[in-house]
Amino acid sequence: MLQGHFQHKDHMGNTGELRDGGAQWMSAGRGVIHSEMPMMTDGNLHGFQIWINLPATKKMQPAQYHDFQPEVITEKSLSDNSLVRVISGDLTIKGETLTGPLQKTGVPTTVADWRAASGESFNSCLNPDFQAMLYVYKGAIEIAGVTARAGQLAILESGEGLSIKATEDTGILLLSGLPIDEPVVHYGPFVMNSMEEIEQAISDYQQGKLVG
Repeated sequence: MLQGHFQHKDHMGNTGELRDGGAQWMSAGRGVIHSEMPMMTDGNLHGFQIWINLPATKKMQPAQYHDFQPEVITEKSLSDNSLVRVISGDLTIKGETLTGPLQKTGVPTTVADWRAASGESFNSCLNPDFQAMLYVYKGAIEIAGVTARAGQLAILESGEGLSIKATEDTGILLLSGLPIDEPVVHYGPFVMNSMEEIEQAISDYQQGKLVG
């Protein structure tokens, strides 16, 4: 959450308030009923909802919820005008590994936020077994001779090295994770691996069996 608040409530009894700079994680598992009520800051609300698919072997595990207030998000100033925040997983920069507070996401996943002034650079080592992408939410960057601007997503080729240059005052999300390589089928709020599983999930929900 970059700016604004969200109040979370769910059928498990969890309540939480996501504040400016914080993050929350919810695993639907075999089912969760929840609400997210927005609360603006100075009339603004700006954040991201990132969906991470669970492997088929974990789709029916119990639902879980955790929130992470801004004070516990791992931060490192790379210069006076460059800041990286690691929310999930690990990120290695100049030989130093930064570890985010969220580790158990079902599959190994790294989520990081880089904010920098024009002209700043970001260099990191990535896990070559992961698939990675960059979402530019502010400004513009140059990577491998290609420019990506606000609102664009850059899908990266596999490799260990990542080198980015901010060509404007910039904010990006780095999303990286181990591929599952399984089919994904969704219908409304239900996400499974086949239509048969979707139909079973709908039936379980209608009978009150999906959550618990």
